Amino acid sequence: YIIKMNGILNLNRGLAILFLSLFAVLVKAEDLVLSSPNKRINVEVLLHDKIYYRVSLNNEVVLQASPITLTIDNNKLGESPLLLGTKLGSVNQKIKTVWGSRNEIKDEYTELVLNFKGNYSLAFRAYDTGVAYRFITRINRKQVVVNDEEVAYRFNLGVSAWLLDTASYETNYRKEHLDIKEITDFRNIDRKLYLPAFVQATPKVKIAITEADLYDYPSLFL
Repeated sequence: YIIKMNGILNLNRGLAILFLSLFAVLVKAEDLVLSSPNKRINVEVLLHDKIYYRVSLNNEVVLQASPITLTIDNNKLGESPLLLGTKLGSVNQKIKTVWGSRNEIKDEYTELVLNFKGNYSLAFRAYDTGVAYRFITRINRKQVVVNDEEVAYRFNLGVSAWLLDTASYETNYRKEHLDIKEITDFRNIDRKLYLPAFVQATPKVKIAITEADLYDYPSLFL
């Protein structure tokens, strides 16, 4: 699946955002809001030059408006979006686990699917503990080329994050202060940061960024 105005973290894949600590209201064609089942988390979808989304917890913004695009065969989905329709739904079920400390996991969320011109949709889910999104395409070809994927997580300046910074998946986390110099000096040619990543978005809210439900697609790194 699935996160200005000040500090900006740009990642290259779809993912889920989980908070440590939706019934939907359609505002207008350009601005849509999805709420979690317990109404504490809101996802605002903004349709402008691109598709943006903003996340709030208890009416406090924890993720600023962040863009999403996906370029397939040089066609950028999410750019100048034209909304054709929406579909709202909810799920409340239990998933049997293969292994772990629990036999089953509660799977409860609301979902807003946005259908756009160009044979693609964008689905947002809001859980009581986080949000997720993914692109849905309707392409009548067996093979396509994914040229690029824009995933930006925009937090206020001065936030801290716990990040993996190594060429190996087996390492410890290190706390980083995401200021202007840290972001502008970062070179992913020399360094790569792997998921999950943890961000202290506000003094009381930590956000975990990860990805899920992947098939035949490279893992996300910064």
